[in-house]
Amino acid sequence: MSHAETNVVQSEASWFIPTTAGSVTLVVGVLCVAALLLQSIFSSHALNVPQLVSVVTAMVVLIGLDRLVQRRFGEMPPRSIALALLIFHFFLIEIIMWVDGFNYTSILYLTIPFPAFFMFGRTMGLGVSVGLLAWFTIKYLMLKPDWLSDPVSINNYLLFLITLILVAITAMAIQRERTQRRRTETLLEDLETSHQQLAESHRELAHYAQQVAEMAMIEERNRLARDIHDSLGHYLTVIGIQLEKALTLHAESPDETLTSVHNAKRLTDQALTDVRQSVSTLRHDQAPFVLRPALEKLIANLDYLPFEIQLSIVGDETRFSKQQLMAIYRAIQEGLTNIHKHAQARHVQIYIDFAEQEATLVLKDDGVGMQHQDELPTGFGLRGIKERLELVNGRLVIQSQPNLGTQLHITVAKMSTFAG
Repeated sequence: MSHAETNVVQSEASWFIPTTAGSVTLVVGVLCVAALLLQSIFSSHALNVPQLVSVVTAMVVLIGLDRLVQRRFGEMPPRSIALALLIFHFFLIEIIMWVDGFNYTSILYLTIPFPAFFMFGRTMGLGVSVGLLAWFTIKYLMLKPDWLSDPVSINNYLLFLITLILVAITAMAIQRERTQRRRTETLLEDLETSHQQLAESHRELAHYAQQVAEMAMIEERNRLARDIHDSLGHYLTVIGIQLEKALTLHAESPDETLTSVHNAKRLTDQALTDVRQSVSTLRHDQAPFVLRPALEKLIANLDYLPFEIQLSIVGDETRFSKQQLMAIYRAIQEGLTNIHKHAQARHVQIYIDFAEQEATLVLKDDGVGMQHQDELPTGFGLRGIKERLELVNGRLVIQSQPNLGTQLHITVAKMSTFAG
């Protein structure tokens, strides 16, 4: 038998399994039928067939309704339907009482508290039980007015009272257990939902972490590209000029040629040092970056250039992050390279002011300047400077006039979120 066929058989079999209230109705009904049969066997009275048929029919109807409601609505049907079922249950038993004459079939009243407790809760169940006892007492007084003088009637009444109390207590205990079970199931469902949401959040977090790692890798690659270009491009430019000078003067002035070659060699060593330093920033044990000695070393390595460099730094650079200081350093390095290549300047001034809230850099030369604004350099070096400044909340302004030189003006606002 296939899995699907097994599920169908189990579903069909579950139709014939009554609920707790239906099971109580079935047990009480069987007891009532047994009492009627025993009465006809051990007494002179003949079997009351209409009475027996009414009891069996009522039990079948009640159990069938119980299964129908359970299959359609579950354990908790709508209150209107539950109330209609409870009223129908009561009147069906009253009809049997009318046929029987308030004898053995009175035990069928004990089937009413269970659906009252299960469908409406403890308060309604207790109210129905008390009302049922009051109704039973009234009928007992009406149909047996002399029951107080009849020991058998008194015993029957007390037996019904005690049984009703036990039924109410049992129904209340089962109802409490069902309520706790439903609450536990709800908590388990909520826990499962939370677990699924947590798993989904974990997957999303892992995805975001991967994206962040990829973005960090791309940013680090771009940073290294900017560092290597700014540093290596600067040195390659001046090395090329020195070698070109050596090629031009090697026949006329061997001494100057040798000096140019030595300068090119020294600049090559410095370029390699800078590249190694850029790569070493990937390690966490790197030395802190200090701007003033770095600029002094840069200027010392450019002492052969045909212009004089004047450096002036005021203020405390420690208030600014390493990224901000490095952005200023690379801007000066790129600026000096461009001056060497294009400006034909004799004097260059570098002024840096580390104020309380922002750092200002002014790099000015007295070269030929630019005839038009569209002559501003647009290569990777300038683009790298702008990208660096954007990352550290900086701004770049270039001003130039023909024969009045060029001025590079940079401001970097202090940002506490950057680590030095």
